Amino acid sequence: MNLGRKSWLLIFASISLTYILLRLWNLTSSCIWFDEIFSVNAAEHSWNSLAWFVAQDLIHPPLSYFLLKIWIALGGQSILWLRLFPVFFSTLALVPFFLLCKRLKLDNPAIAFALTFFAVNGSLIKYAQEVRMYSLLLFFSLFSMWSFRRFIDGGTGVWLLTLVNILLIYTHYFGWLVIVSQVFIVIIFHRKDLRKFAVSFGVTVLSFLPWLWLLLKALQVNSNISQNLGWADRPGILAVVKLIFNLIEPFFFQMSNVDPVSVWVVSIPFLIVIASAAVYFLYSFRNKESERSESFFLVSFIAIPLVIAFLASWVMPYSVWGTRHLIVVVAPLAILLGMIFGGLKRGSFRAIAAAIVMAILLLGFGINASRKSEPQIWCVWDEFAGDLKKKEPREKTDLYVFEDLIAYQFWFSLRNDPNFEVAKIDGIPEITEDTAYFLPRDFGDVRKFDANKISENRFFLAFRADEFDSKKQPLRFFILKGYRVGDPKKILTSGQKAFLVLMEKSN
Repeated sequence: MNLGRKSWLLIFASISLTYILLRLWNLTSSCIWFDEIFSVNAAEHSWNSLAWFVAQDLIHPPLSYFLLKIWIALGGQSILWLRLFPVFFSTLALVPFFLLCKRLKLDNPAIAFALTFFAVNGSLIKYAQEVRMYSLLLFFSLFSMWSFRRFIDGGTGVWLLTLVNILLIYTHYFGWLVIVSQVFIVIIFHRKDLRKFAVSFGVTVLSFLPWLWLLLKALQVNSNISQNLGWADRPGILAVVKLIFNLIEPFFFQMSNVDPVSVWVVSIPFLIVIASAAVYFLYSFRNKESERSESFFLVSFIAIPLVIAFLASWVMPYSVWGTRHLIVVVAPLAILLGMIFGGLKRGSFRAIAAAIVMAILLLGFGINASRKSEPQIWCVWDEFAGDLKKKEPREKTDLYVFEDLIAYQFWFSLRNDPNFEVAKIDGIPEITEDTAYFLPRDFGDVRKFDANKISENRFFLAFRADEFDSKKQPLRFFILKGYRVGDPKKILTSGQKAFLVLMEKSN
C-alpha cells in the first residue's frame, strides 16, 4: 500500500513525538548524581576559571560545561531545568538525523524504521536524561556526518564541516573517532576531495591546540589519570556482547551494576529479527549497486570508532571502552538498520517485519514501564541532607563521611546552607571506598583530615555498611574515643544500607 506525503509526515511526526516523550519519561524521578554534580559544579565557576577546573579532570573538553553555564543562567538549577539541558540537545539531534537520512536517499519506509530504532534505544534514552555531554556529542556527531556527506557529494560546505568538527572535539574526545572515520572514507573512496578535506582537518587540529596546551599544563599538576579510567576493564568477548545489546536494546538501560545487563525476553528476539533482516539484506546486496555507497558510509562510522576504541583499550595503559563514549555509533547503526528493514520489499516481508518489530517494542515498553525502580544509593545522601536541613541547627554542625562519593553528594545538597560543613575523614582501619569516584582536583569545599584529630563534641556521621553495629567500624572507633551513638536513620536501597547518625561526646 502506497502512502501519500501527508501520511508519511504524520508517521514521522508521531515517531518524533514518541522520541521526545520517552526522553521526558521519569525525567526527575532520580536525584542529580555524582557525574552530574561535577557538571553543575563546573558550570558554577566563573568564565575565567571554568576551563582550568575542567582541564584538571583530564578526560573531557569544556564546551558542554560552558553551554550548561548559559543554560543555568537562563533557567536556574532546578532538577527539571538541569535535566532538560540534555533532553534539548537530544531532541535537536533529530534535525541532522533527518537531514542525513535524506542525504543518503533513504525512502520513507527506511526512514521510519531508522527513526523508530533511534527513538527507542535504551542507551540514548538514558544519556538524554543525564546532565552530561553525551547528548551534545550525539548532536554534533550527527551534524558532522551530515556535513561530511554533503561535502563529499558536492565538494561544498567544507567550512561548515570544519566548524562542526571543531565543536565536536571540544565536546568529547571520542569526537576525534568520527573525524578519523571521515579521513578513512576520503582516502579510500573520495580521493578527489582529499586536498580540501586536508585543509579542513588541519584547521580542526590547530583549533584544538589551545585546549591541548591547557590539558598538558593540568597533567603537570596532576597526572594521575588512573583515578579517572582505572575502573574500566579492558574489553573482552563479554564486554563486546554487552555493547551489542546496549546498541540495540529498546527502552531498557542499566542504572547500576545490580541491574540486569538486558531484558533478555525482549533483546534476544529483537536481535534475532535484526540478524534475519540483515542476512536477507546481504543476500540481495549484490543487486543493489545504488545502496553500496550509503552502506559503506554508515559502516565506516560504526566500525572504525568501535575498532579504534577496542584496540586503544588494550594498547593504552587504561581502557576507554564504554557505551556512553561510543554513543557516536548508535545513530549510524539505527540508519543502517532502517536501510536493512526498508529494503525488505519482496512480497509482504517488510509488513511482517514491521509487525514483529512493533510487537517486540510494545512488549519491551510494557516490561520497562511496569519495572519497579529502587532508589539508587547516591540519592539516599540527598534525602539525608534534606532531613538535616529541616532540623535547622542553632549552630554550625559538621557532617563526617568516609568516601569521596558520599562527600560530594552531601556537599552538593548542603552547599548553600551555612549551618553544615562536610568533611571526609581518613585513618579508620577496615573502611574502604569505591575509588572510581573522587572529589574534583583542586576542590577545597570538602575538608579532608585524619580521624584521630576529631575533637568536636557533636557531629553527624554518614556511611554505608552491611549492618549498624557498634562493635564494627566506623562506630567502634568513635565509641572508643568517648562518643555516644544516637538513633540512626537507615535506608535500604539497591542491596545496600545507608546510615545517618548523630554522635555526641559522652559526659
